[in-house]
Amino acid sequence: LMALVAVNVGVSLILSITLVSSLHRVMGRLAAGMRRVASGDYDQPVHTCRDPEMNYLVENFNRMTEELRQLEEMRRDFISMLTHDMKSPLTVIKLFSGMLLERGEGDPRLAETISRNADRMLHMVDNFLDFSKSESVTMKPDLRTVSLDRLVSRVLEDNEVLAKSRNVTLASSLPATSSTVTADEEKMERLLHNLVTNAI
Repeated sequence: LMALVAVNVGVSLILSITLVSSLHRVMGRLAAGMRRVASGDYDQPVHTCRDPEMNYLVENFNRMTEELRQLEEMRRDFISMLTHDMKSPLTVIKLFSGMLLERGEGDPRLAETISRNADRMLHMVDNFLDFSKSESVTMKPDLRTVSLDRLVSRVLEDNEVLAKSRNVTLASSLPATSSTVTADEEKMERLLHNLVTNAI
């Protein structure tokens, strides 16, 4: 009887160790799969195992990963289509503003403002498209010396018509000394535009 109990205990112990080892491997594969998904890799499913309950978990994880991959493809296709559709009218606006400047028709300052903002929007659209295609989630700033006087003047001039339509007066107050900073000019201009338009 003691021998039989010992055999049963031994077999149970071996099965338990085998099960724990198997579960440990499966959890390790799931953890690796989660790290891949977090980094944007949806193409490597986690291998299934013999245990029915763990297999159910693995299958659901793989199904979720496939749905995320499809959503990511839809997102990229939508952004690509949207940015392409936005570029066409912006290009037309820029061309027509250039024609007005060449012919000397209307207020040249308004035509220059239209052309400059069309350029700004086209550049933003290109950046947005490049960023959506990139696997990286970070964008390094393009640091250079920026004149705050010129930057603020441009922003106020671009928003002058909007401000007048809301009976708002725009004014700036900058230091008398050289007002230059080291910054990403495009991102800083976008920031100032957002602040001014939100304030209006």
